[in-house]
Amino acid sequence: MLKWDLSNYNLEDRFFIRLLYLAIIVAVISIIGNIIIQLPFYSNYKWFVVIFISYIAALNVLQNKRILFWKNVIFFIIVFLLLPSGWMIYGAYNYLTMSYASLICIAICFLLEKKLRLFYLVSEFSVIGILFIMNEKLPIAFRNTSNATYALDLVFQIPLTFGAIACISISYANAWRKEHQMLEKLSKEDDLTGVYNRRFIFQYLDQLKSQKRDVQIAMLDMDNFKNINDELGHMAGDKVICQVCQDIQYIFKDYGIIGRYGGDEFIIIIEDLSVNECIAKLEQLRSILKNSSNYNHYPITFSCGLATFKSDSNIDETLSHADKLLYTIKHTGKDGIASKIS
Repeated sequence: MLKWDLSNYNLEDRFFIRLLYLAIIVAVISIIGNIIIQLPFYSNYKWFVVIFISYIAALNVLQNKRILFWKNVIFFIIVFLLLPSGWMIYGAYNYLTMSYASLICIAICFLLEKKLRLFYLVSEFSVIGILFIMNEKLPIAFRNTSNATYALDLVFQIPLTFGAIACISISYANAWRKEHQMLEKLSKEDDLTGVYNRRFIFQYLDQLKSQKRDVQIAMLDMDNFKNINDELGHMAGDKVICQVCQDIQYIFKDYGIIGRYGGDEFIIIIEDLSVNECIAKLEQLRSILKNSSNYNHYPITFSCGLATFKSDSNIDETLSHADKLLYTIKHTGKDGIASKIS
């Protein structure tokens, strides 16, 4: 059974399924239009083929079965059967045949790649060339459509092909934009916690440096986190990390950005607060974690180094300085904040 929710499919498969649905809709509308303007019924045969093949292909693609095979089947039938038959039925070259040829070309370019795309583009061009030659050498093979019938058909077919091209282009553009946004999000966010990742933190510090802005950098490392992982398991450890991130965001969401530097280590870039104000906020965070984030009698504490990053500072040196401050706490009992080397 056909379905409309395609969120579980990748960009290319979603687009192919939507194209199959569109082909069915175009075919049904064309059949209705042909009946209304009283074209010979055999002119609908190709549309019945489109409906049948598109439906079968959609069912298989929805089940992730032989997707490349069905792409080949669809485009082979379109290029080598439907295009020539439509060309002959509508009396050789005219606005309709060329608009459908353009629609086919767009679909080939969007859905196929490399040698397969080249093959079908060359094939379509060759088929059109052969039909041009046949029209000159063997005009009797092409049906003569009266001007009145042709004009009525234009009323249906030109808006239909224009709409189909617009639907394909909009669908592809929206899908590409959504995919691009998702990739952009993945490139700067940590998968587990949703806070910024190390790569984005460095980019942000570069941006601050170019803007000549001074900020405080706090590096936090959770104390005895390995014990939680070893004794309670990694799932419990992941929950602790997510909880810590939520608490950091609660305290610092209005004062800067939070990133996961790696493992159980976090970095906070704090803006518009003095060193003493930063320490007060970090102490508030320590208190929240101790009161709300105990796991099986494991108190959640952290060691922290706080350093000032100035516009003329070196990023690596500032981070190294914060890291050294952090480890002064690690080596003197943990669960504390250092803003200068002891």
